[in-house]
Amino acid sequence: MKVDLAVAGPDVRYLSSLARLAEDLGFDALCLPEPGADPFARLARAADRTWRIGLHASVPVPGSPTALAHRAGDLQEYTSGRFVLALAPRPAGCTVSAPARTRRAVTALHTAWRDTRDRPKVFLAAVGPGTAELAGEIADGLILPGFTTTRFLQEMTVPALERGLRRSGRGWDDLEVVAPGLVVTGHTAEERERSARRARRAIAAHGVALAHHPVLKAHGRAALQEELRALAEQGRWSELPGLIDDELLDACAVQGPPGDIPDLLVARYGSVCRRISLTGPLHHDPGTWAAAVSRIHEITCEPVPS
Repeated sequence: MKVDLAVAGPDVRYLSSLARLAEDLGFDALCLPEPGADPFARLARAADRTWRIGLHASVPVPGSPTALAHRAGDLQEYTSGRFVLALAPRPAGCTVSAPARTRRAVTALHTAWRDTRDRPKVFLAAVGPGTAELAGEIADGLILPGFTTTRFLQEMTVPALERGLRRSGRGWDDLEVVAPGLVVTGHTAEERERSARRARRAIAAHGVALAHHPVLKAHGRAALQEELRALAEQGRWSELPGLIDDELLDACAVQGPPGDIPDLLVARYGSVCRRISLTGPLHHDPGTWAAAVSRIHEITCEPVPS
């Protein structure tokens, strides 16, 4: 299983140095999972500091993909084939359904690159089975959201991916599924508690989004979203994590001692996913990160579904 580092928020300011550190620690790719200001320029600078690590950027599904195709193609050439383009869900307010809009964008990108020897890979990032099915049909990968559970993955996402793969005549070896790396861990009780609080905040933030309603519904928690949204609309964001109980935390996050996390992640996602995306402060404990990456690399995953 390959291991990616997701960099977001303030850490993006230090992307070049983080890319170099991530490469030294053995990560396979550095990812910008949140659409932001000019990821292409940032990744080009990161490319100047590295030679091996992949460089992935998430951008909104474009209405007119021509300019995006040129920029992505240029970055693919500049990075010597290390770039992956991830298309994120459609912007709010768009009247075209997400899968339809995304299909048009991917088709246009592939058309623009038809004479390109080494085109960028295109991953799709979304929650719903419609986009998962589309990824199985026409994309190179699917990025699972941080708000993913084993039940939703097996009951909704995998069947959708299989429908798309069958439609295109492809197999699981033609697709990379990227697992989220939401973990709760720490060397001390205090560290574990801080980690759990961060995970509850992340789950609550995802739970507010309407796109994640199917995940809550799969766990019989449909009403929880109404509670989360009610607090959010009142500006009571600090109270949202308190609604995430231990059962839901365990469903969304992998929990355990630092040394056990790699095996637990592969046990949860290794039957479907061939990449996993981690996030965290590398500079605080680089030795632990390096050991985790090395261990994930060496564990043999289960065969993907036939």
